[in-house]
Amino acid sequence: GVMLLVGLALGGLVFAWGRRRDGPLGGLVALACYALYPATLGLAGFVGADLPLAASAALAMWWFGGYLERGGWRRAALAGLGLGLCLLMKQSGILLLGAYGVCGLLAGPPRGATWGAVFRRDMPAGLAACAAAIVVGYGVTGLPWFVEGWAVFQRLGGKGSVLNYLNGEFSLNGWWHYYAYALLVKTPPPMLALLAGYGWLFIRRPFDRGRSDILLLAPALVFFLTLSLGKVQVGLRYLMPAWPFLCVLAGTAAVRFLAWRSSFAKPALAAGLLWCGVELARVFPYYSAYFNDIAGG
Repeated sequence: GVMLLVGLALGGLVFAWGRRRDGPLGGLVALACYALYPATLGLAGFVGADLPLAASAALAMWWFGGYLERGGWRRAALAGLGLGLCLLMKQSGILLLGAYGVCGLLAGPPRGATWGAVFRRDMPAGLAACAAAIVVGYGVTGLPWFVEGWAVFQRLGGKGSVLNYLNGEFSLNGWWHYYAYALLVKTPPPMLALLAGYGWLFIRRPFDRGRSDILLLAPALVFFLTLSLGKVQVGLRYLMPAWPFLCVLAGTAAVRFLAWRSSFAKPALAAGLLWCGVELARVFPYYSAYFNDIAGG
């Protein structure tokens, strides 16, 4: 029941982000991509850390976006709290710190602030909030478990710690294309088309939404690239923290597609979402075992 609530809360955040970025239609399409994604329903059905990490990462980037927009130590504390929540969910939540760094480099300091003010006033507030989240989350007597979790995380990242599998092959080092391949064969084709559409829009006009694009692309790429270069590749669920951001970008592509006012656009979008619903019905209730028609179904 708790995991279902986490999944519903993340769906609400995905809708809110898409609505703020592209209006009600963008929010609805983003929510549809999230709710009709087989991995979402698969992870919402059992207790695990990947869906809570995805929810924490999305919430943290939402708060961090508010900090970049308006600055202030209070908003910096919220961003730090978001990072702390990610670290509570799973040690790989530290990747969100990389997303923060990329956003800071590309977007610059908050409006009306300088880097000096960020390091002198705002960063201490964020670090304090992050530390407080970890201490409160684990409790004073439970902090050794947090340290032990980091030790396990480092061991798993070492060479030869996990035997990975892909298309009949085994490897101790993994494959650079593992997660790209997993997305290709385990994502419904209409969603792949929307993501490809956003990629085409981005190539034509990179970062035309400024910070809004950066806040979505940075965490998705940091998680995707870091995991692709890692040596532990045992399932698409590891990439779940990147999916909420991709859903919002898919909503952007859908809104732009409908803006062409073609008679083909609305029926195509409706048919695509119906296709996703039929795909879910076909694999019910074994959502995690889903493969799309590209892989043979």
